Amino acid sequence: MIQRAAALNPTNAVPKRVLQISKELGDFILVDQVCWKRFPRGNVEGAILIEADTFLLFVFKLSGFLIKKKYRVLLFDDMRFLPLALFLKLMTGAMLIYNRQEVPTVDASIFLARRFGLPKGGAWKIAESIESFFGRRLDAVLSIPLSADGFARLQAWGHPIASIWNVPELPSTGNVAPRSISSGNSVLLIYSGSISFENGLVSYLRLARRLHDSNSGRVVRLVLIGRMWRITLNELNSLIIKEACQGLVEYHEWVPYDELLTLLAEADIGLALTDPSFVKHSHMGEGASRKVFTYMAVGLPVISGGAFGRVVAENKAGYFVEYDDIDAMFYAAQDIVLNRSMGNALGNNGLLAVQERYNWDCEREKVRMILSEVIQ
Repeated sequence: MIQRAAALNPTNAVPKRVLQISKELGDFILVDQVCWKRFPRGNVEGAILIEADTFLLFVFKLSGFLIKKKYRVLLFDDMRFLPLALFLKLMTGAMLIYNRQEVPTVDASIFLARRFGLPKGGAWKIAESIESFFGRRLDAVLSIPLSADGFARLQAWGHPIASIWNVPELPSTGNVAPRSISSGNSVLLIYSGSISFENGLVSYLRLARRLHDSNSGRVVRLVLIGRMWRITLNELNSLIIKEACQGLVEYHEWVPYDELLTLLAEADIGLALTDPSFVKHSHMGEGASRKVFTYMAVGLPVISGGAFGRVVAENKAGYFVEYDDIDAMFYAAQDIVLNRSMGNALGNNGLLAVQERYNWDCEREKVRMILSEVIQ
């Protein structure tokens, strides 16, 4: 058996967290990034790309490839890979590391409820039972911070487990200047994450429109970056028309991380709202704060609400508002844009918090402890 590991990715736009963990894994064993080619360009040079029209075809091709290669370790972050990973463990003896992001059982339960007409409670129990069946056969789990009940369920699988914040790499104080918002005649709002109603989409549109209508003479632009979840492009366009935001919105399904940081550095406000009633966010607990760290890493003031608000409020990196309180969002945005010294101070508070606490240097040892325990 060759002494290599494979990081399995259902896209060639590999999440930053996966790249960070893969880099640490690379100190113990050679790592190949194996990706489903979904975009014209990816973000991992030298990745092994598998072309397929559907996810099932990708899994079929991936299975043949992995059986042939006989990797010693498989690192994956998608619950849909669990059956394949267990099969490969039985076939090749590979060790399995589950990089469990967000709460995949929520998405699985929604799928089960819709496809088979199951009640929500029953679909949730089935999804958790399926994940736990496979989870007990893993070798290690890396999870985002979860609610107490959620983390206890993963601990019951009986494997080494670590709770890892989704945080950026440590900004260099020599390369990242203190935030200084210009006093130009434009306002750039940015949201980066899953595009969905649960993640504040309607609120972002209404904020952009409110700022546009405020007679400030400023040009307002709202940039949405991320894959759509439970909404289609046609539905998004219809919603933009309904909210009278034509010409104010720019949408990108994905941009490479370095380009994202450049966009964020040019922005005035980062947006991060969640519907507190949405079950996924309640189960994620503090782990839901991941996107705000990226904003804070470039000194971008944040308007946040729901599960994202605690980190922002505690570090005075922006404003905490209720999920659907457009008035509060508008006044917070006005404070940041009109009071430039205030905006700069909030952004710099966030940058300092990332430099001191919320960065990969503070998290990596937890990952390395798990990897050293699993990979002998």
